[in-house]
Amino acid sequence: MKGKAAHETDLIWWIVGGLLGVVASSLPVWLAYPADRDIGLLLVYGGIFVGAALLGYLRSDHPWRWGLSCVLFLPLLDAAQKMEGLKAHKRVVTFEALFPVSSIDTYLLLLLTGLAGGFVGAFFSFHSEEEN
Repeated sequence: MKGKAAHETDLIWWIVGGLLGVVASSLPVWLAYPADRDIGLLLVYGGIFVGAALLGYLRSDHPWRWGLSCVLFLPLLDAAQKMEGLKAHKRVVTFEALFPVSSIDTYLLLLLTGLAGGFVGAFFSFHSEEEN
């Protein structure tokens, strides 16, 4: 029963991870770097890494989940933004327009960054437990 109760509370952590991912993807806009693509990507990747590392530190069991949770909502957020733009230009909304094949590599790199952050956070969590 203890394992089941632990997994039921993980839903909150998955939602927190998703929100951290959305915040990380909004960092370039908030910090006024939407025109500079390189700085914007560094901010997004850094935000995903830090968010996943924070969750990996707080919940160190199965740290791969937190990297995935930080990236989970980003394709949906991008699709919503593209749909809004297509509707504003009165264009037909298709699946290929919302999820282009060229964006898959970006999502995979974001996932790898999140996975690395989750495992780094879990590593420091285990390391701090050993010292105590």
